[in-house]
Amino acid sequence: MNAMMPILTLLLGSFILTSPAYAHFQMIVPSTEIVSPTDGKEISLKLLFAHPMEGHAMDMAKPAAFGVIAAGEKQNLLET
Repeated sequence: MNAMMPILTLLLGSFILTSPAYAHFQMIVPSTEIVSPTDGKEISLKLLFAHPMEGHAMDMAKPAAFGVIAAGEKQNLLET
């Protein structure tokens, strides 16, 4: 049992130090849930930082980079 104590202490310490990271989420929320072919294709995206267990979200500052890669081509969405 004594040989296992340092390993168990390390595992428990790792769990305790990393468990708060599970409570934070970066969310990208669209302005509408459904975009159909007859609707305009333009939507806005809101970046939120959330603490789901506390029930509130905070607005984020403008990111340094924001975009997509489609068909191998990178498209900057930061200024759109």
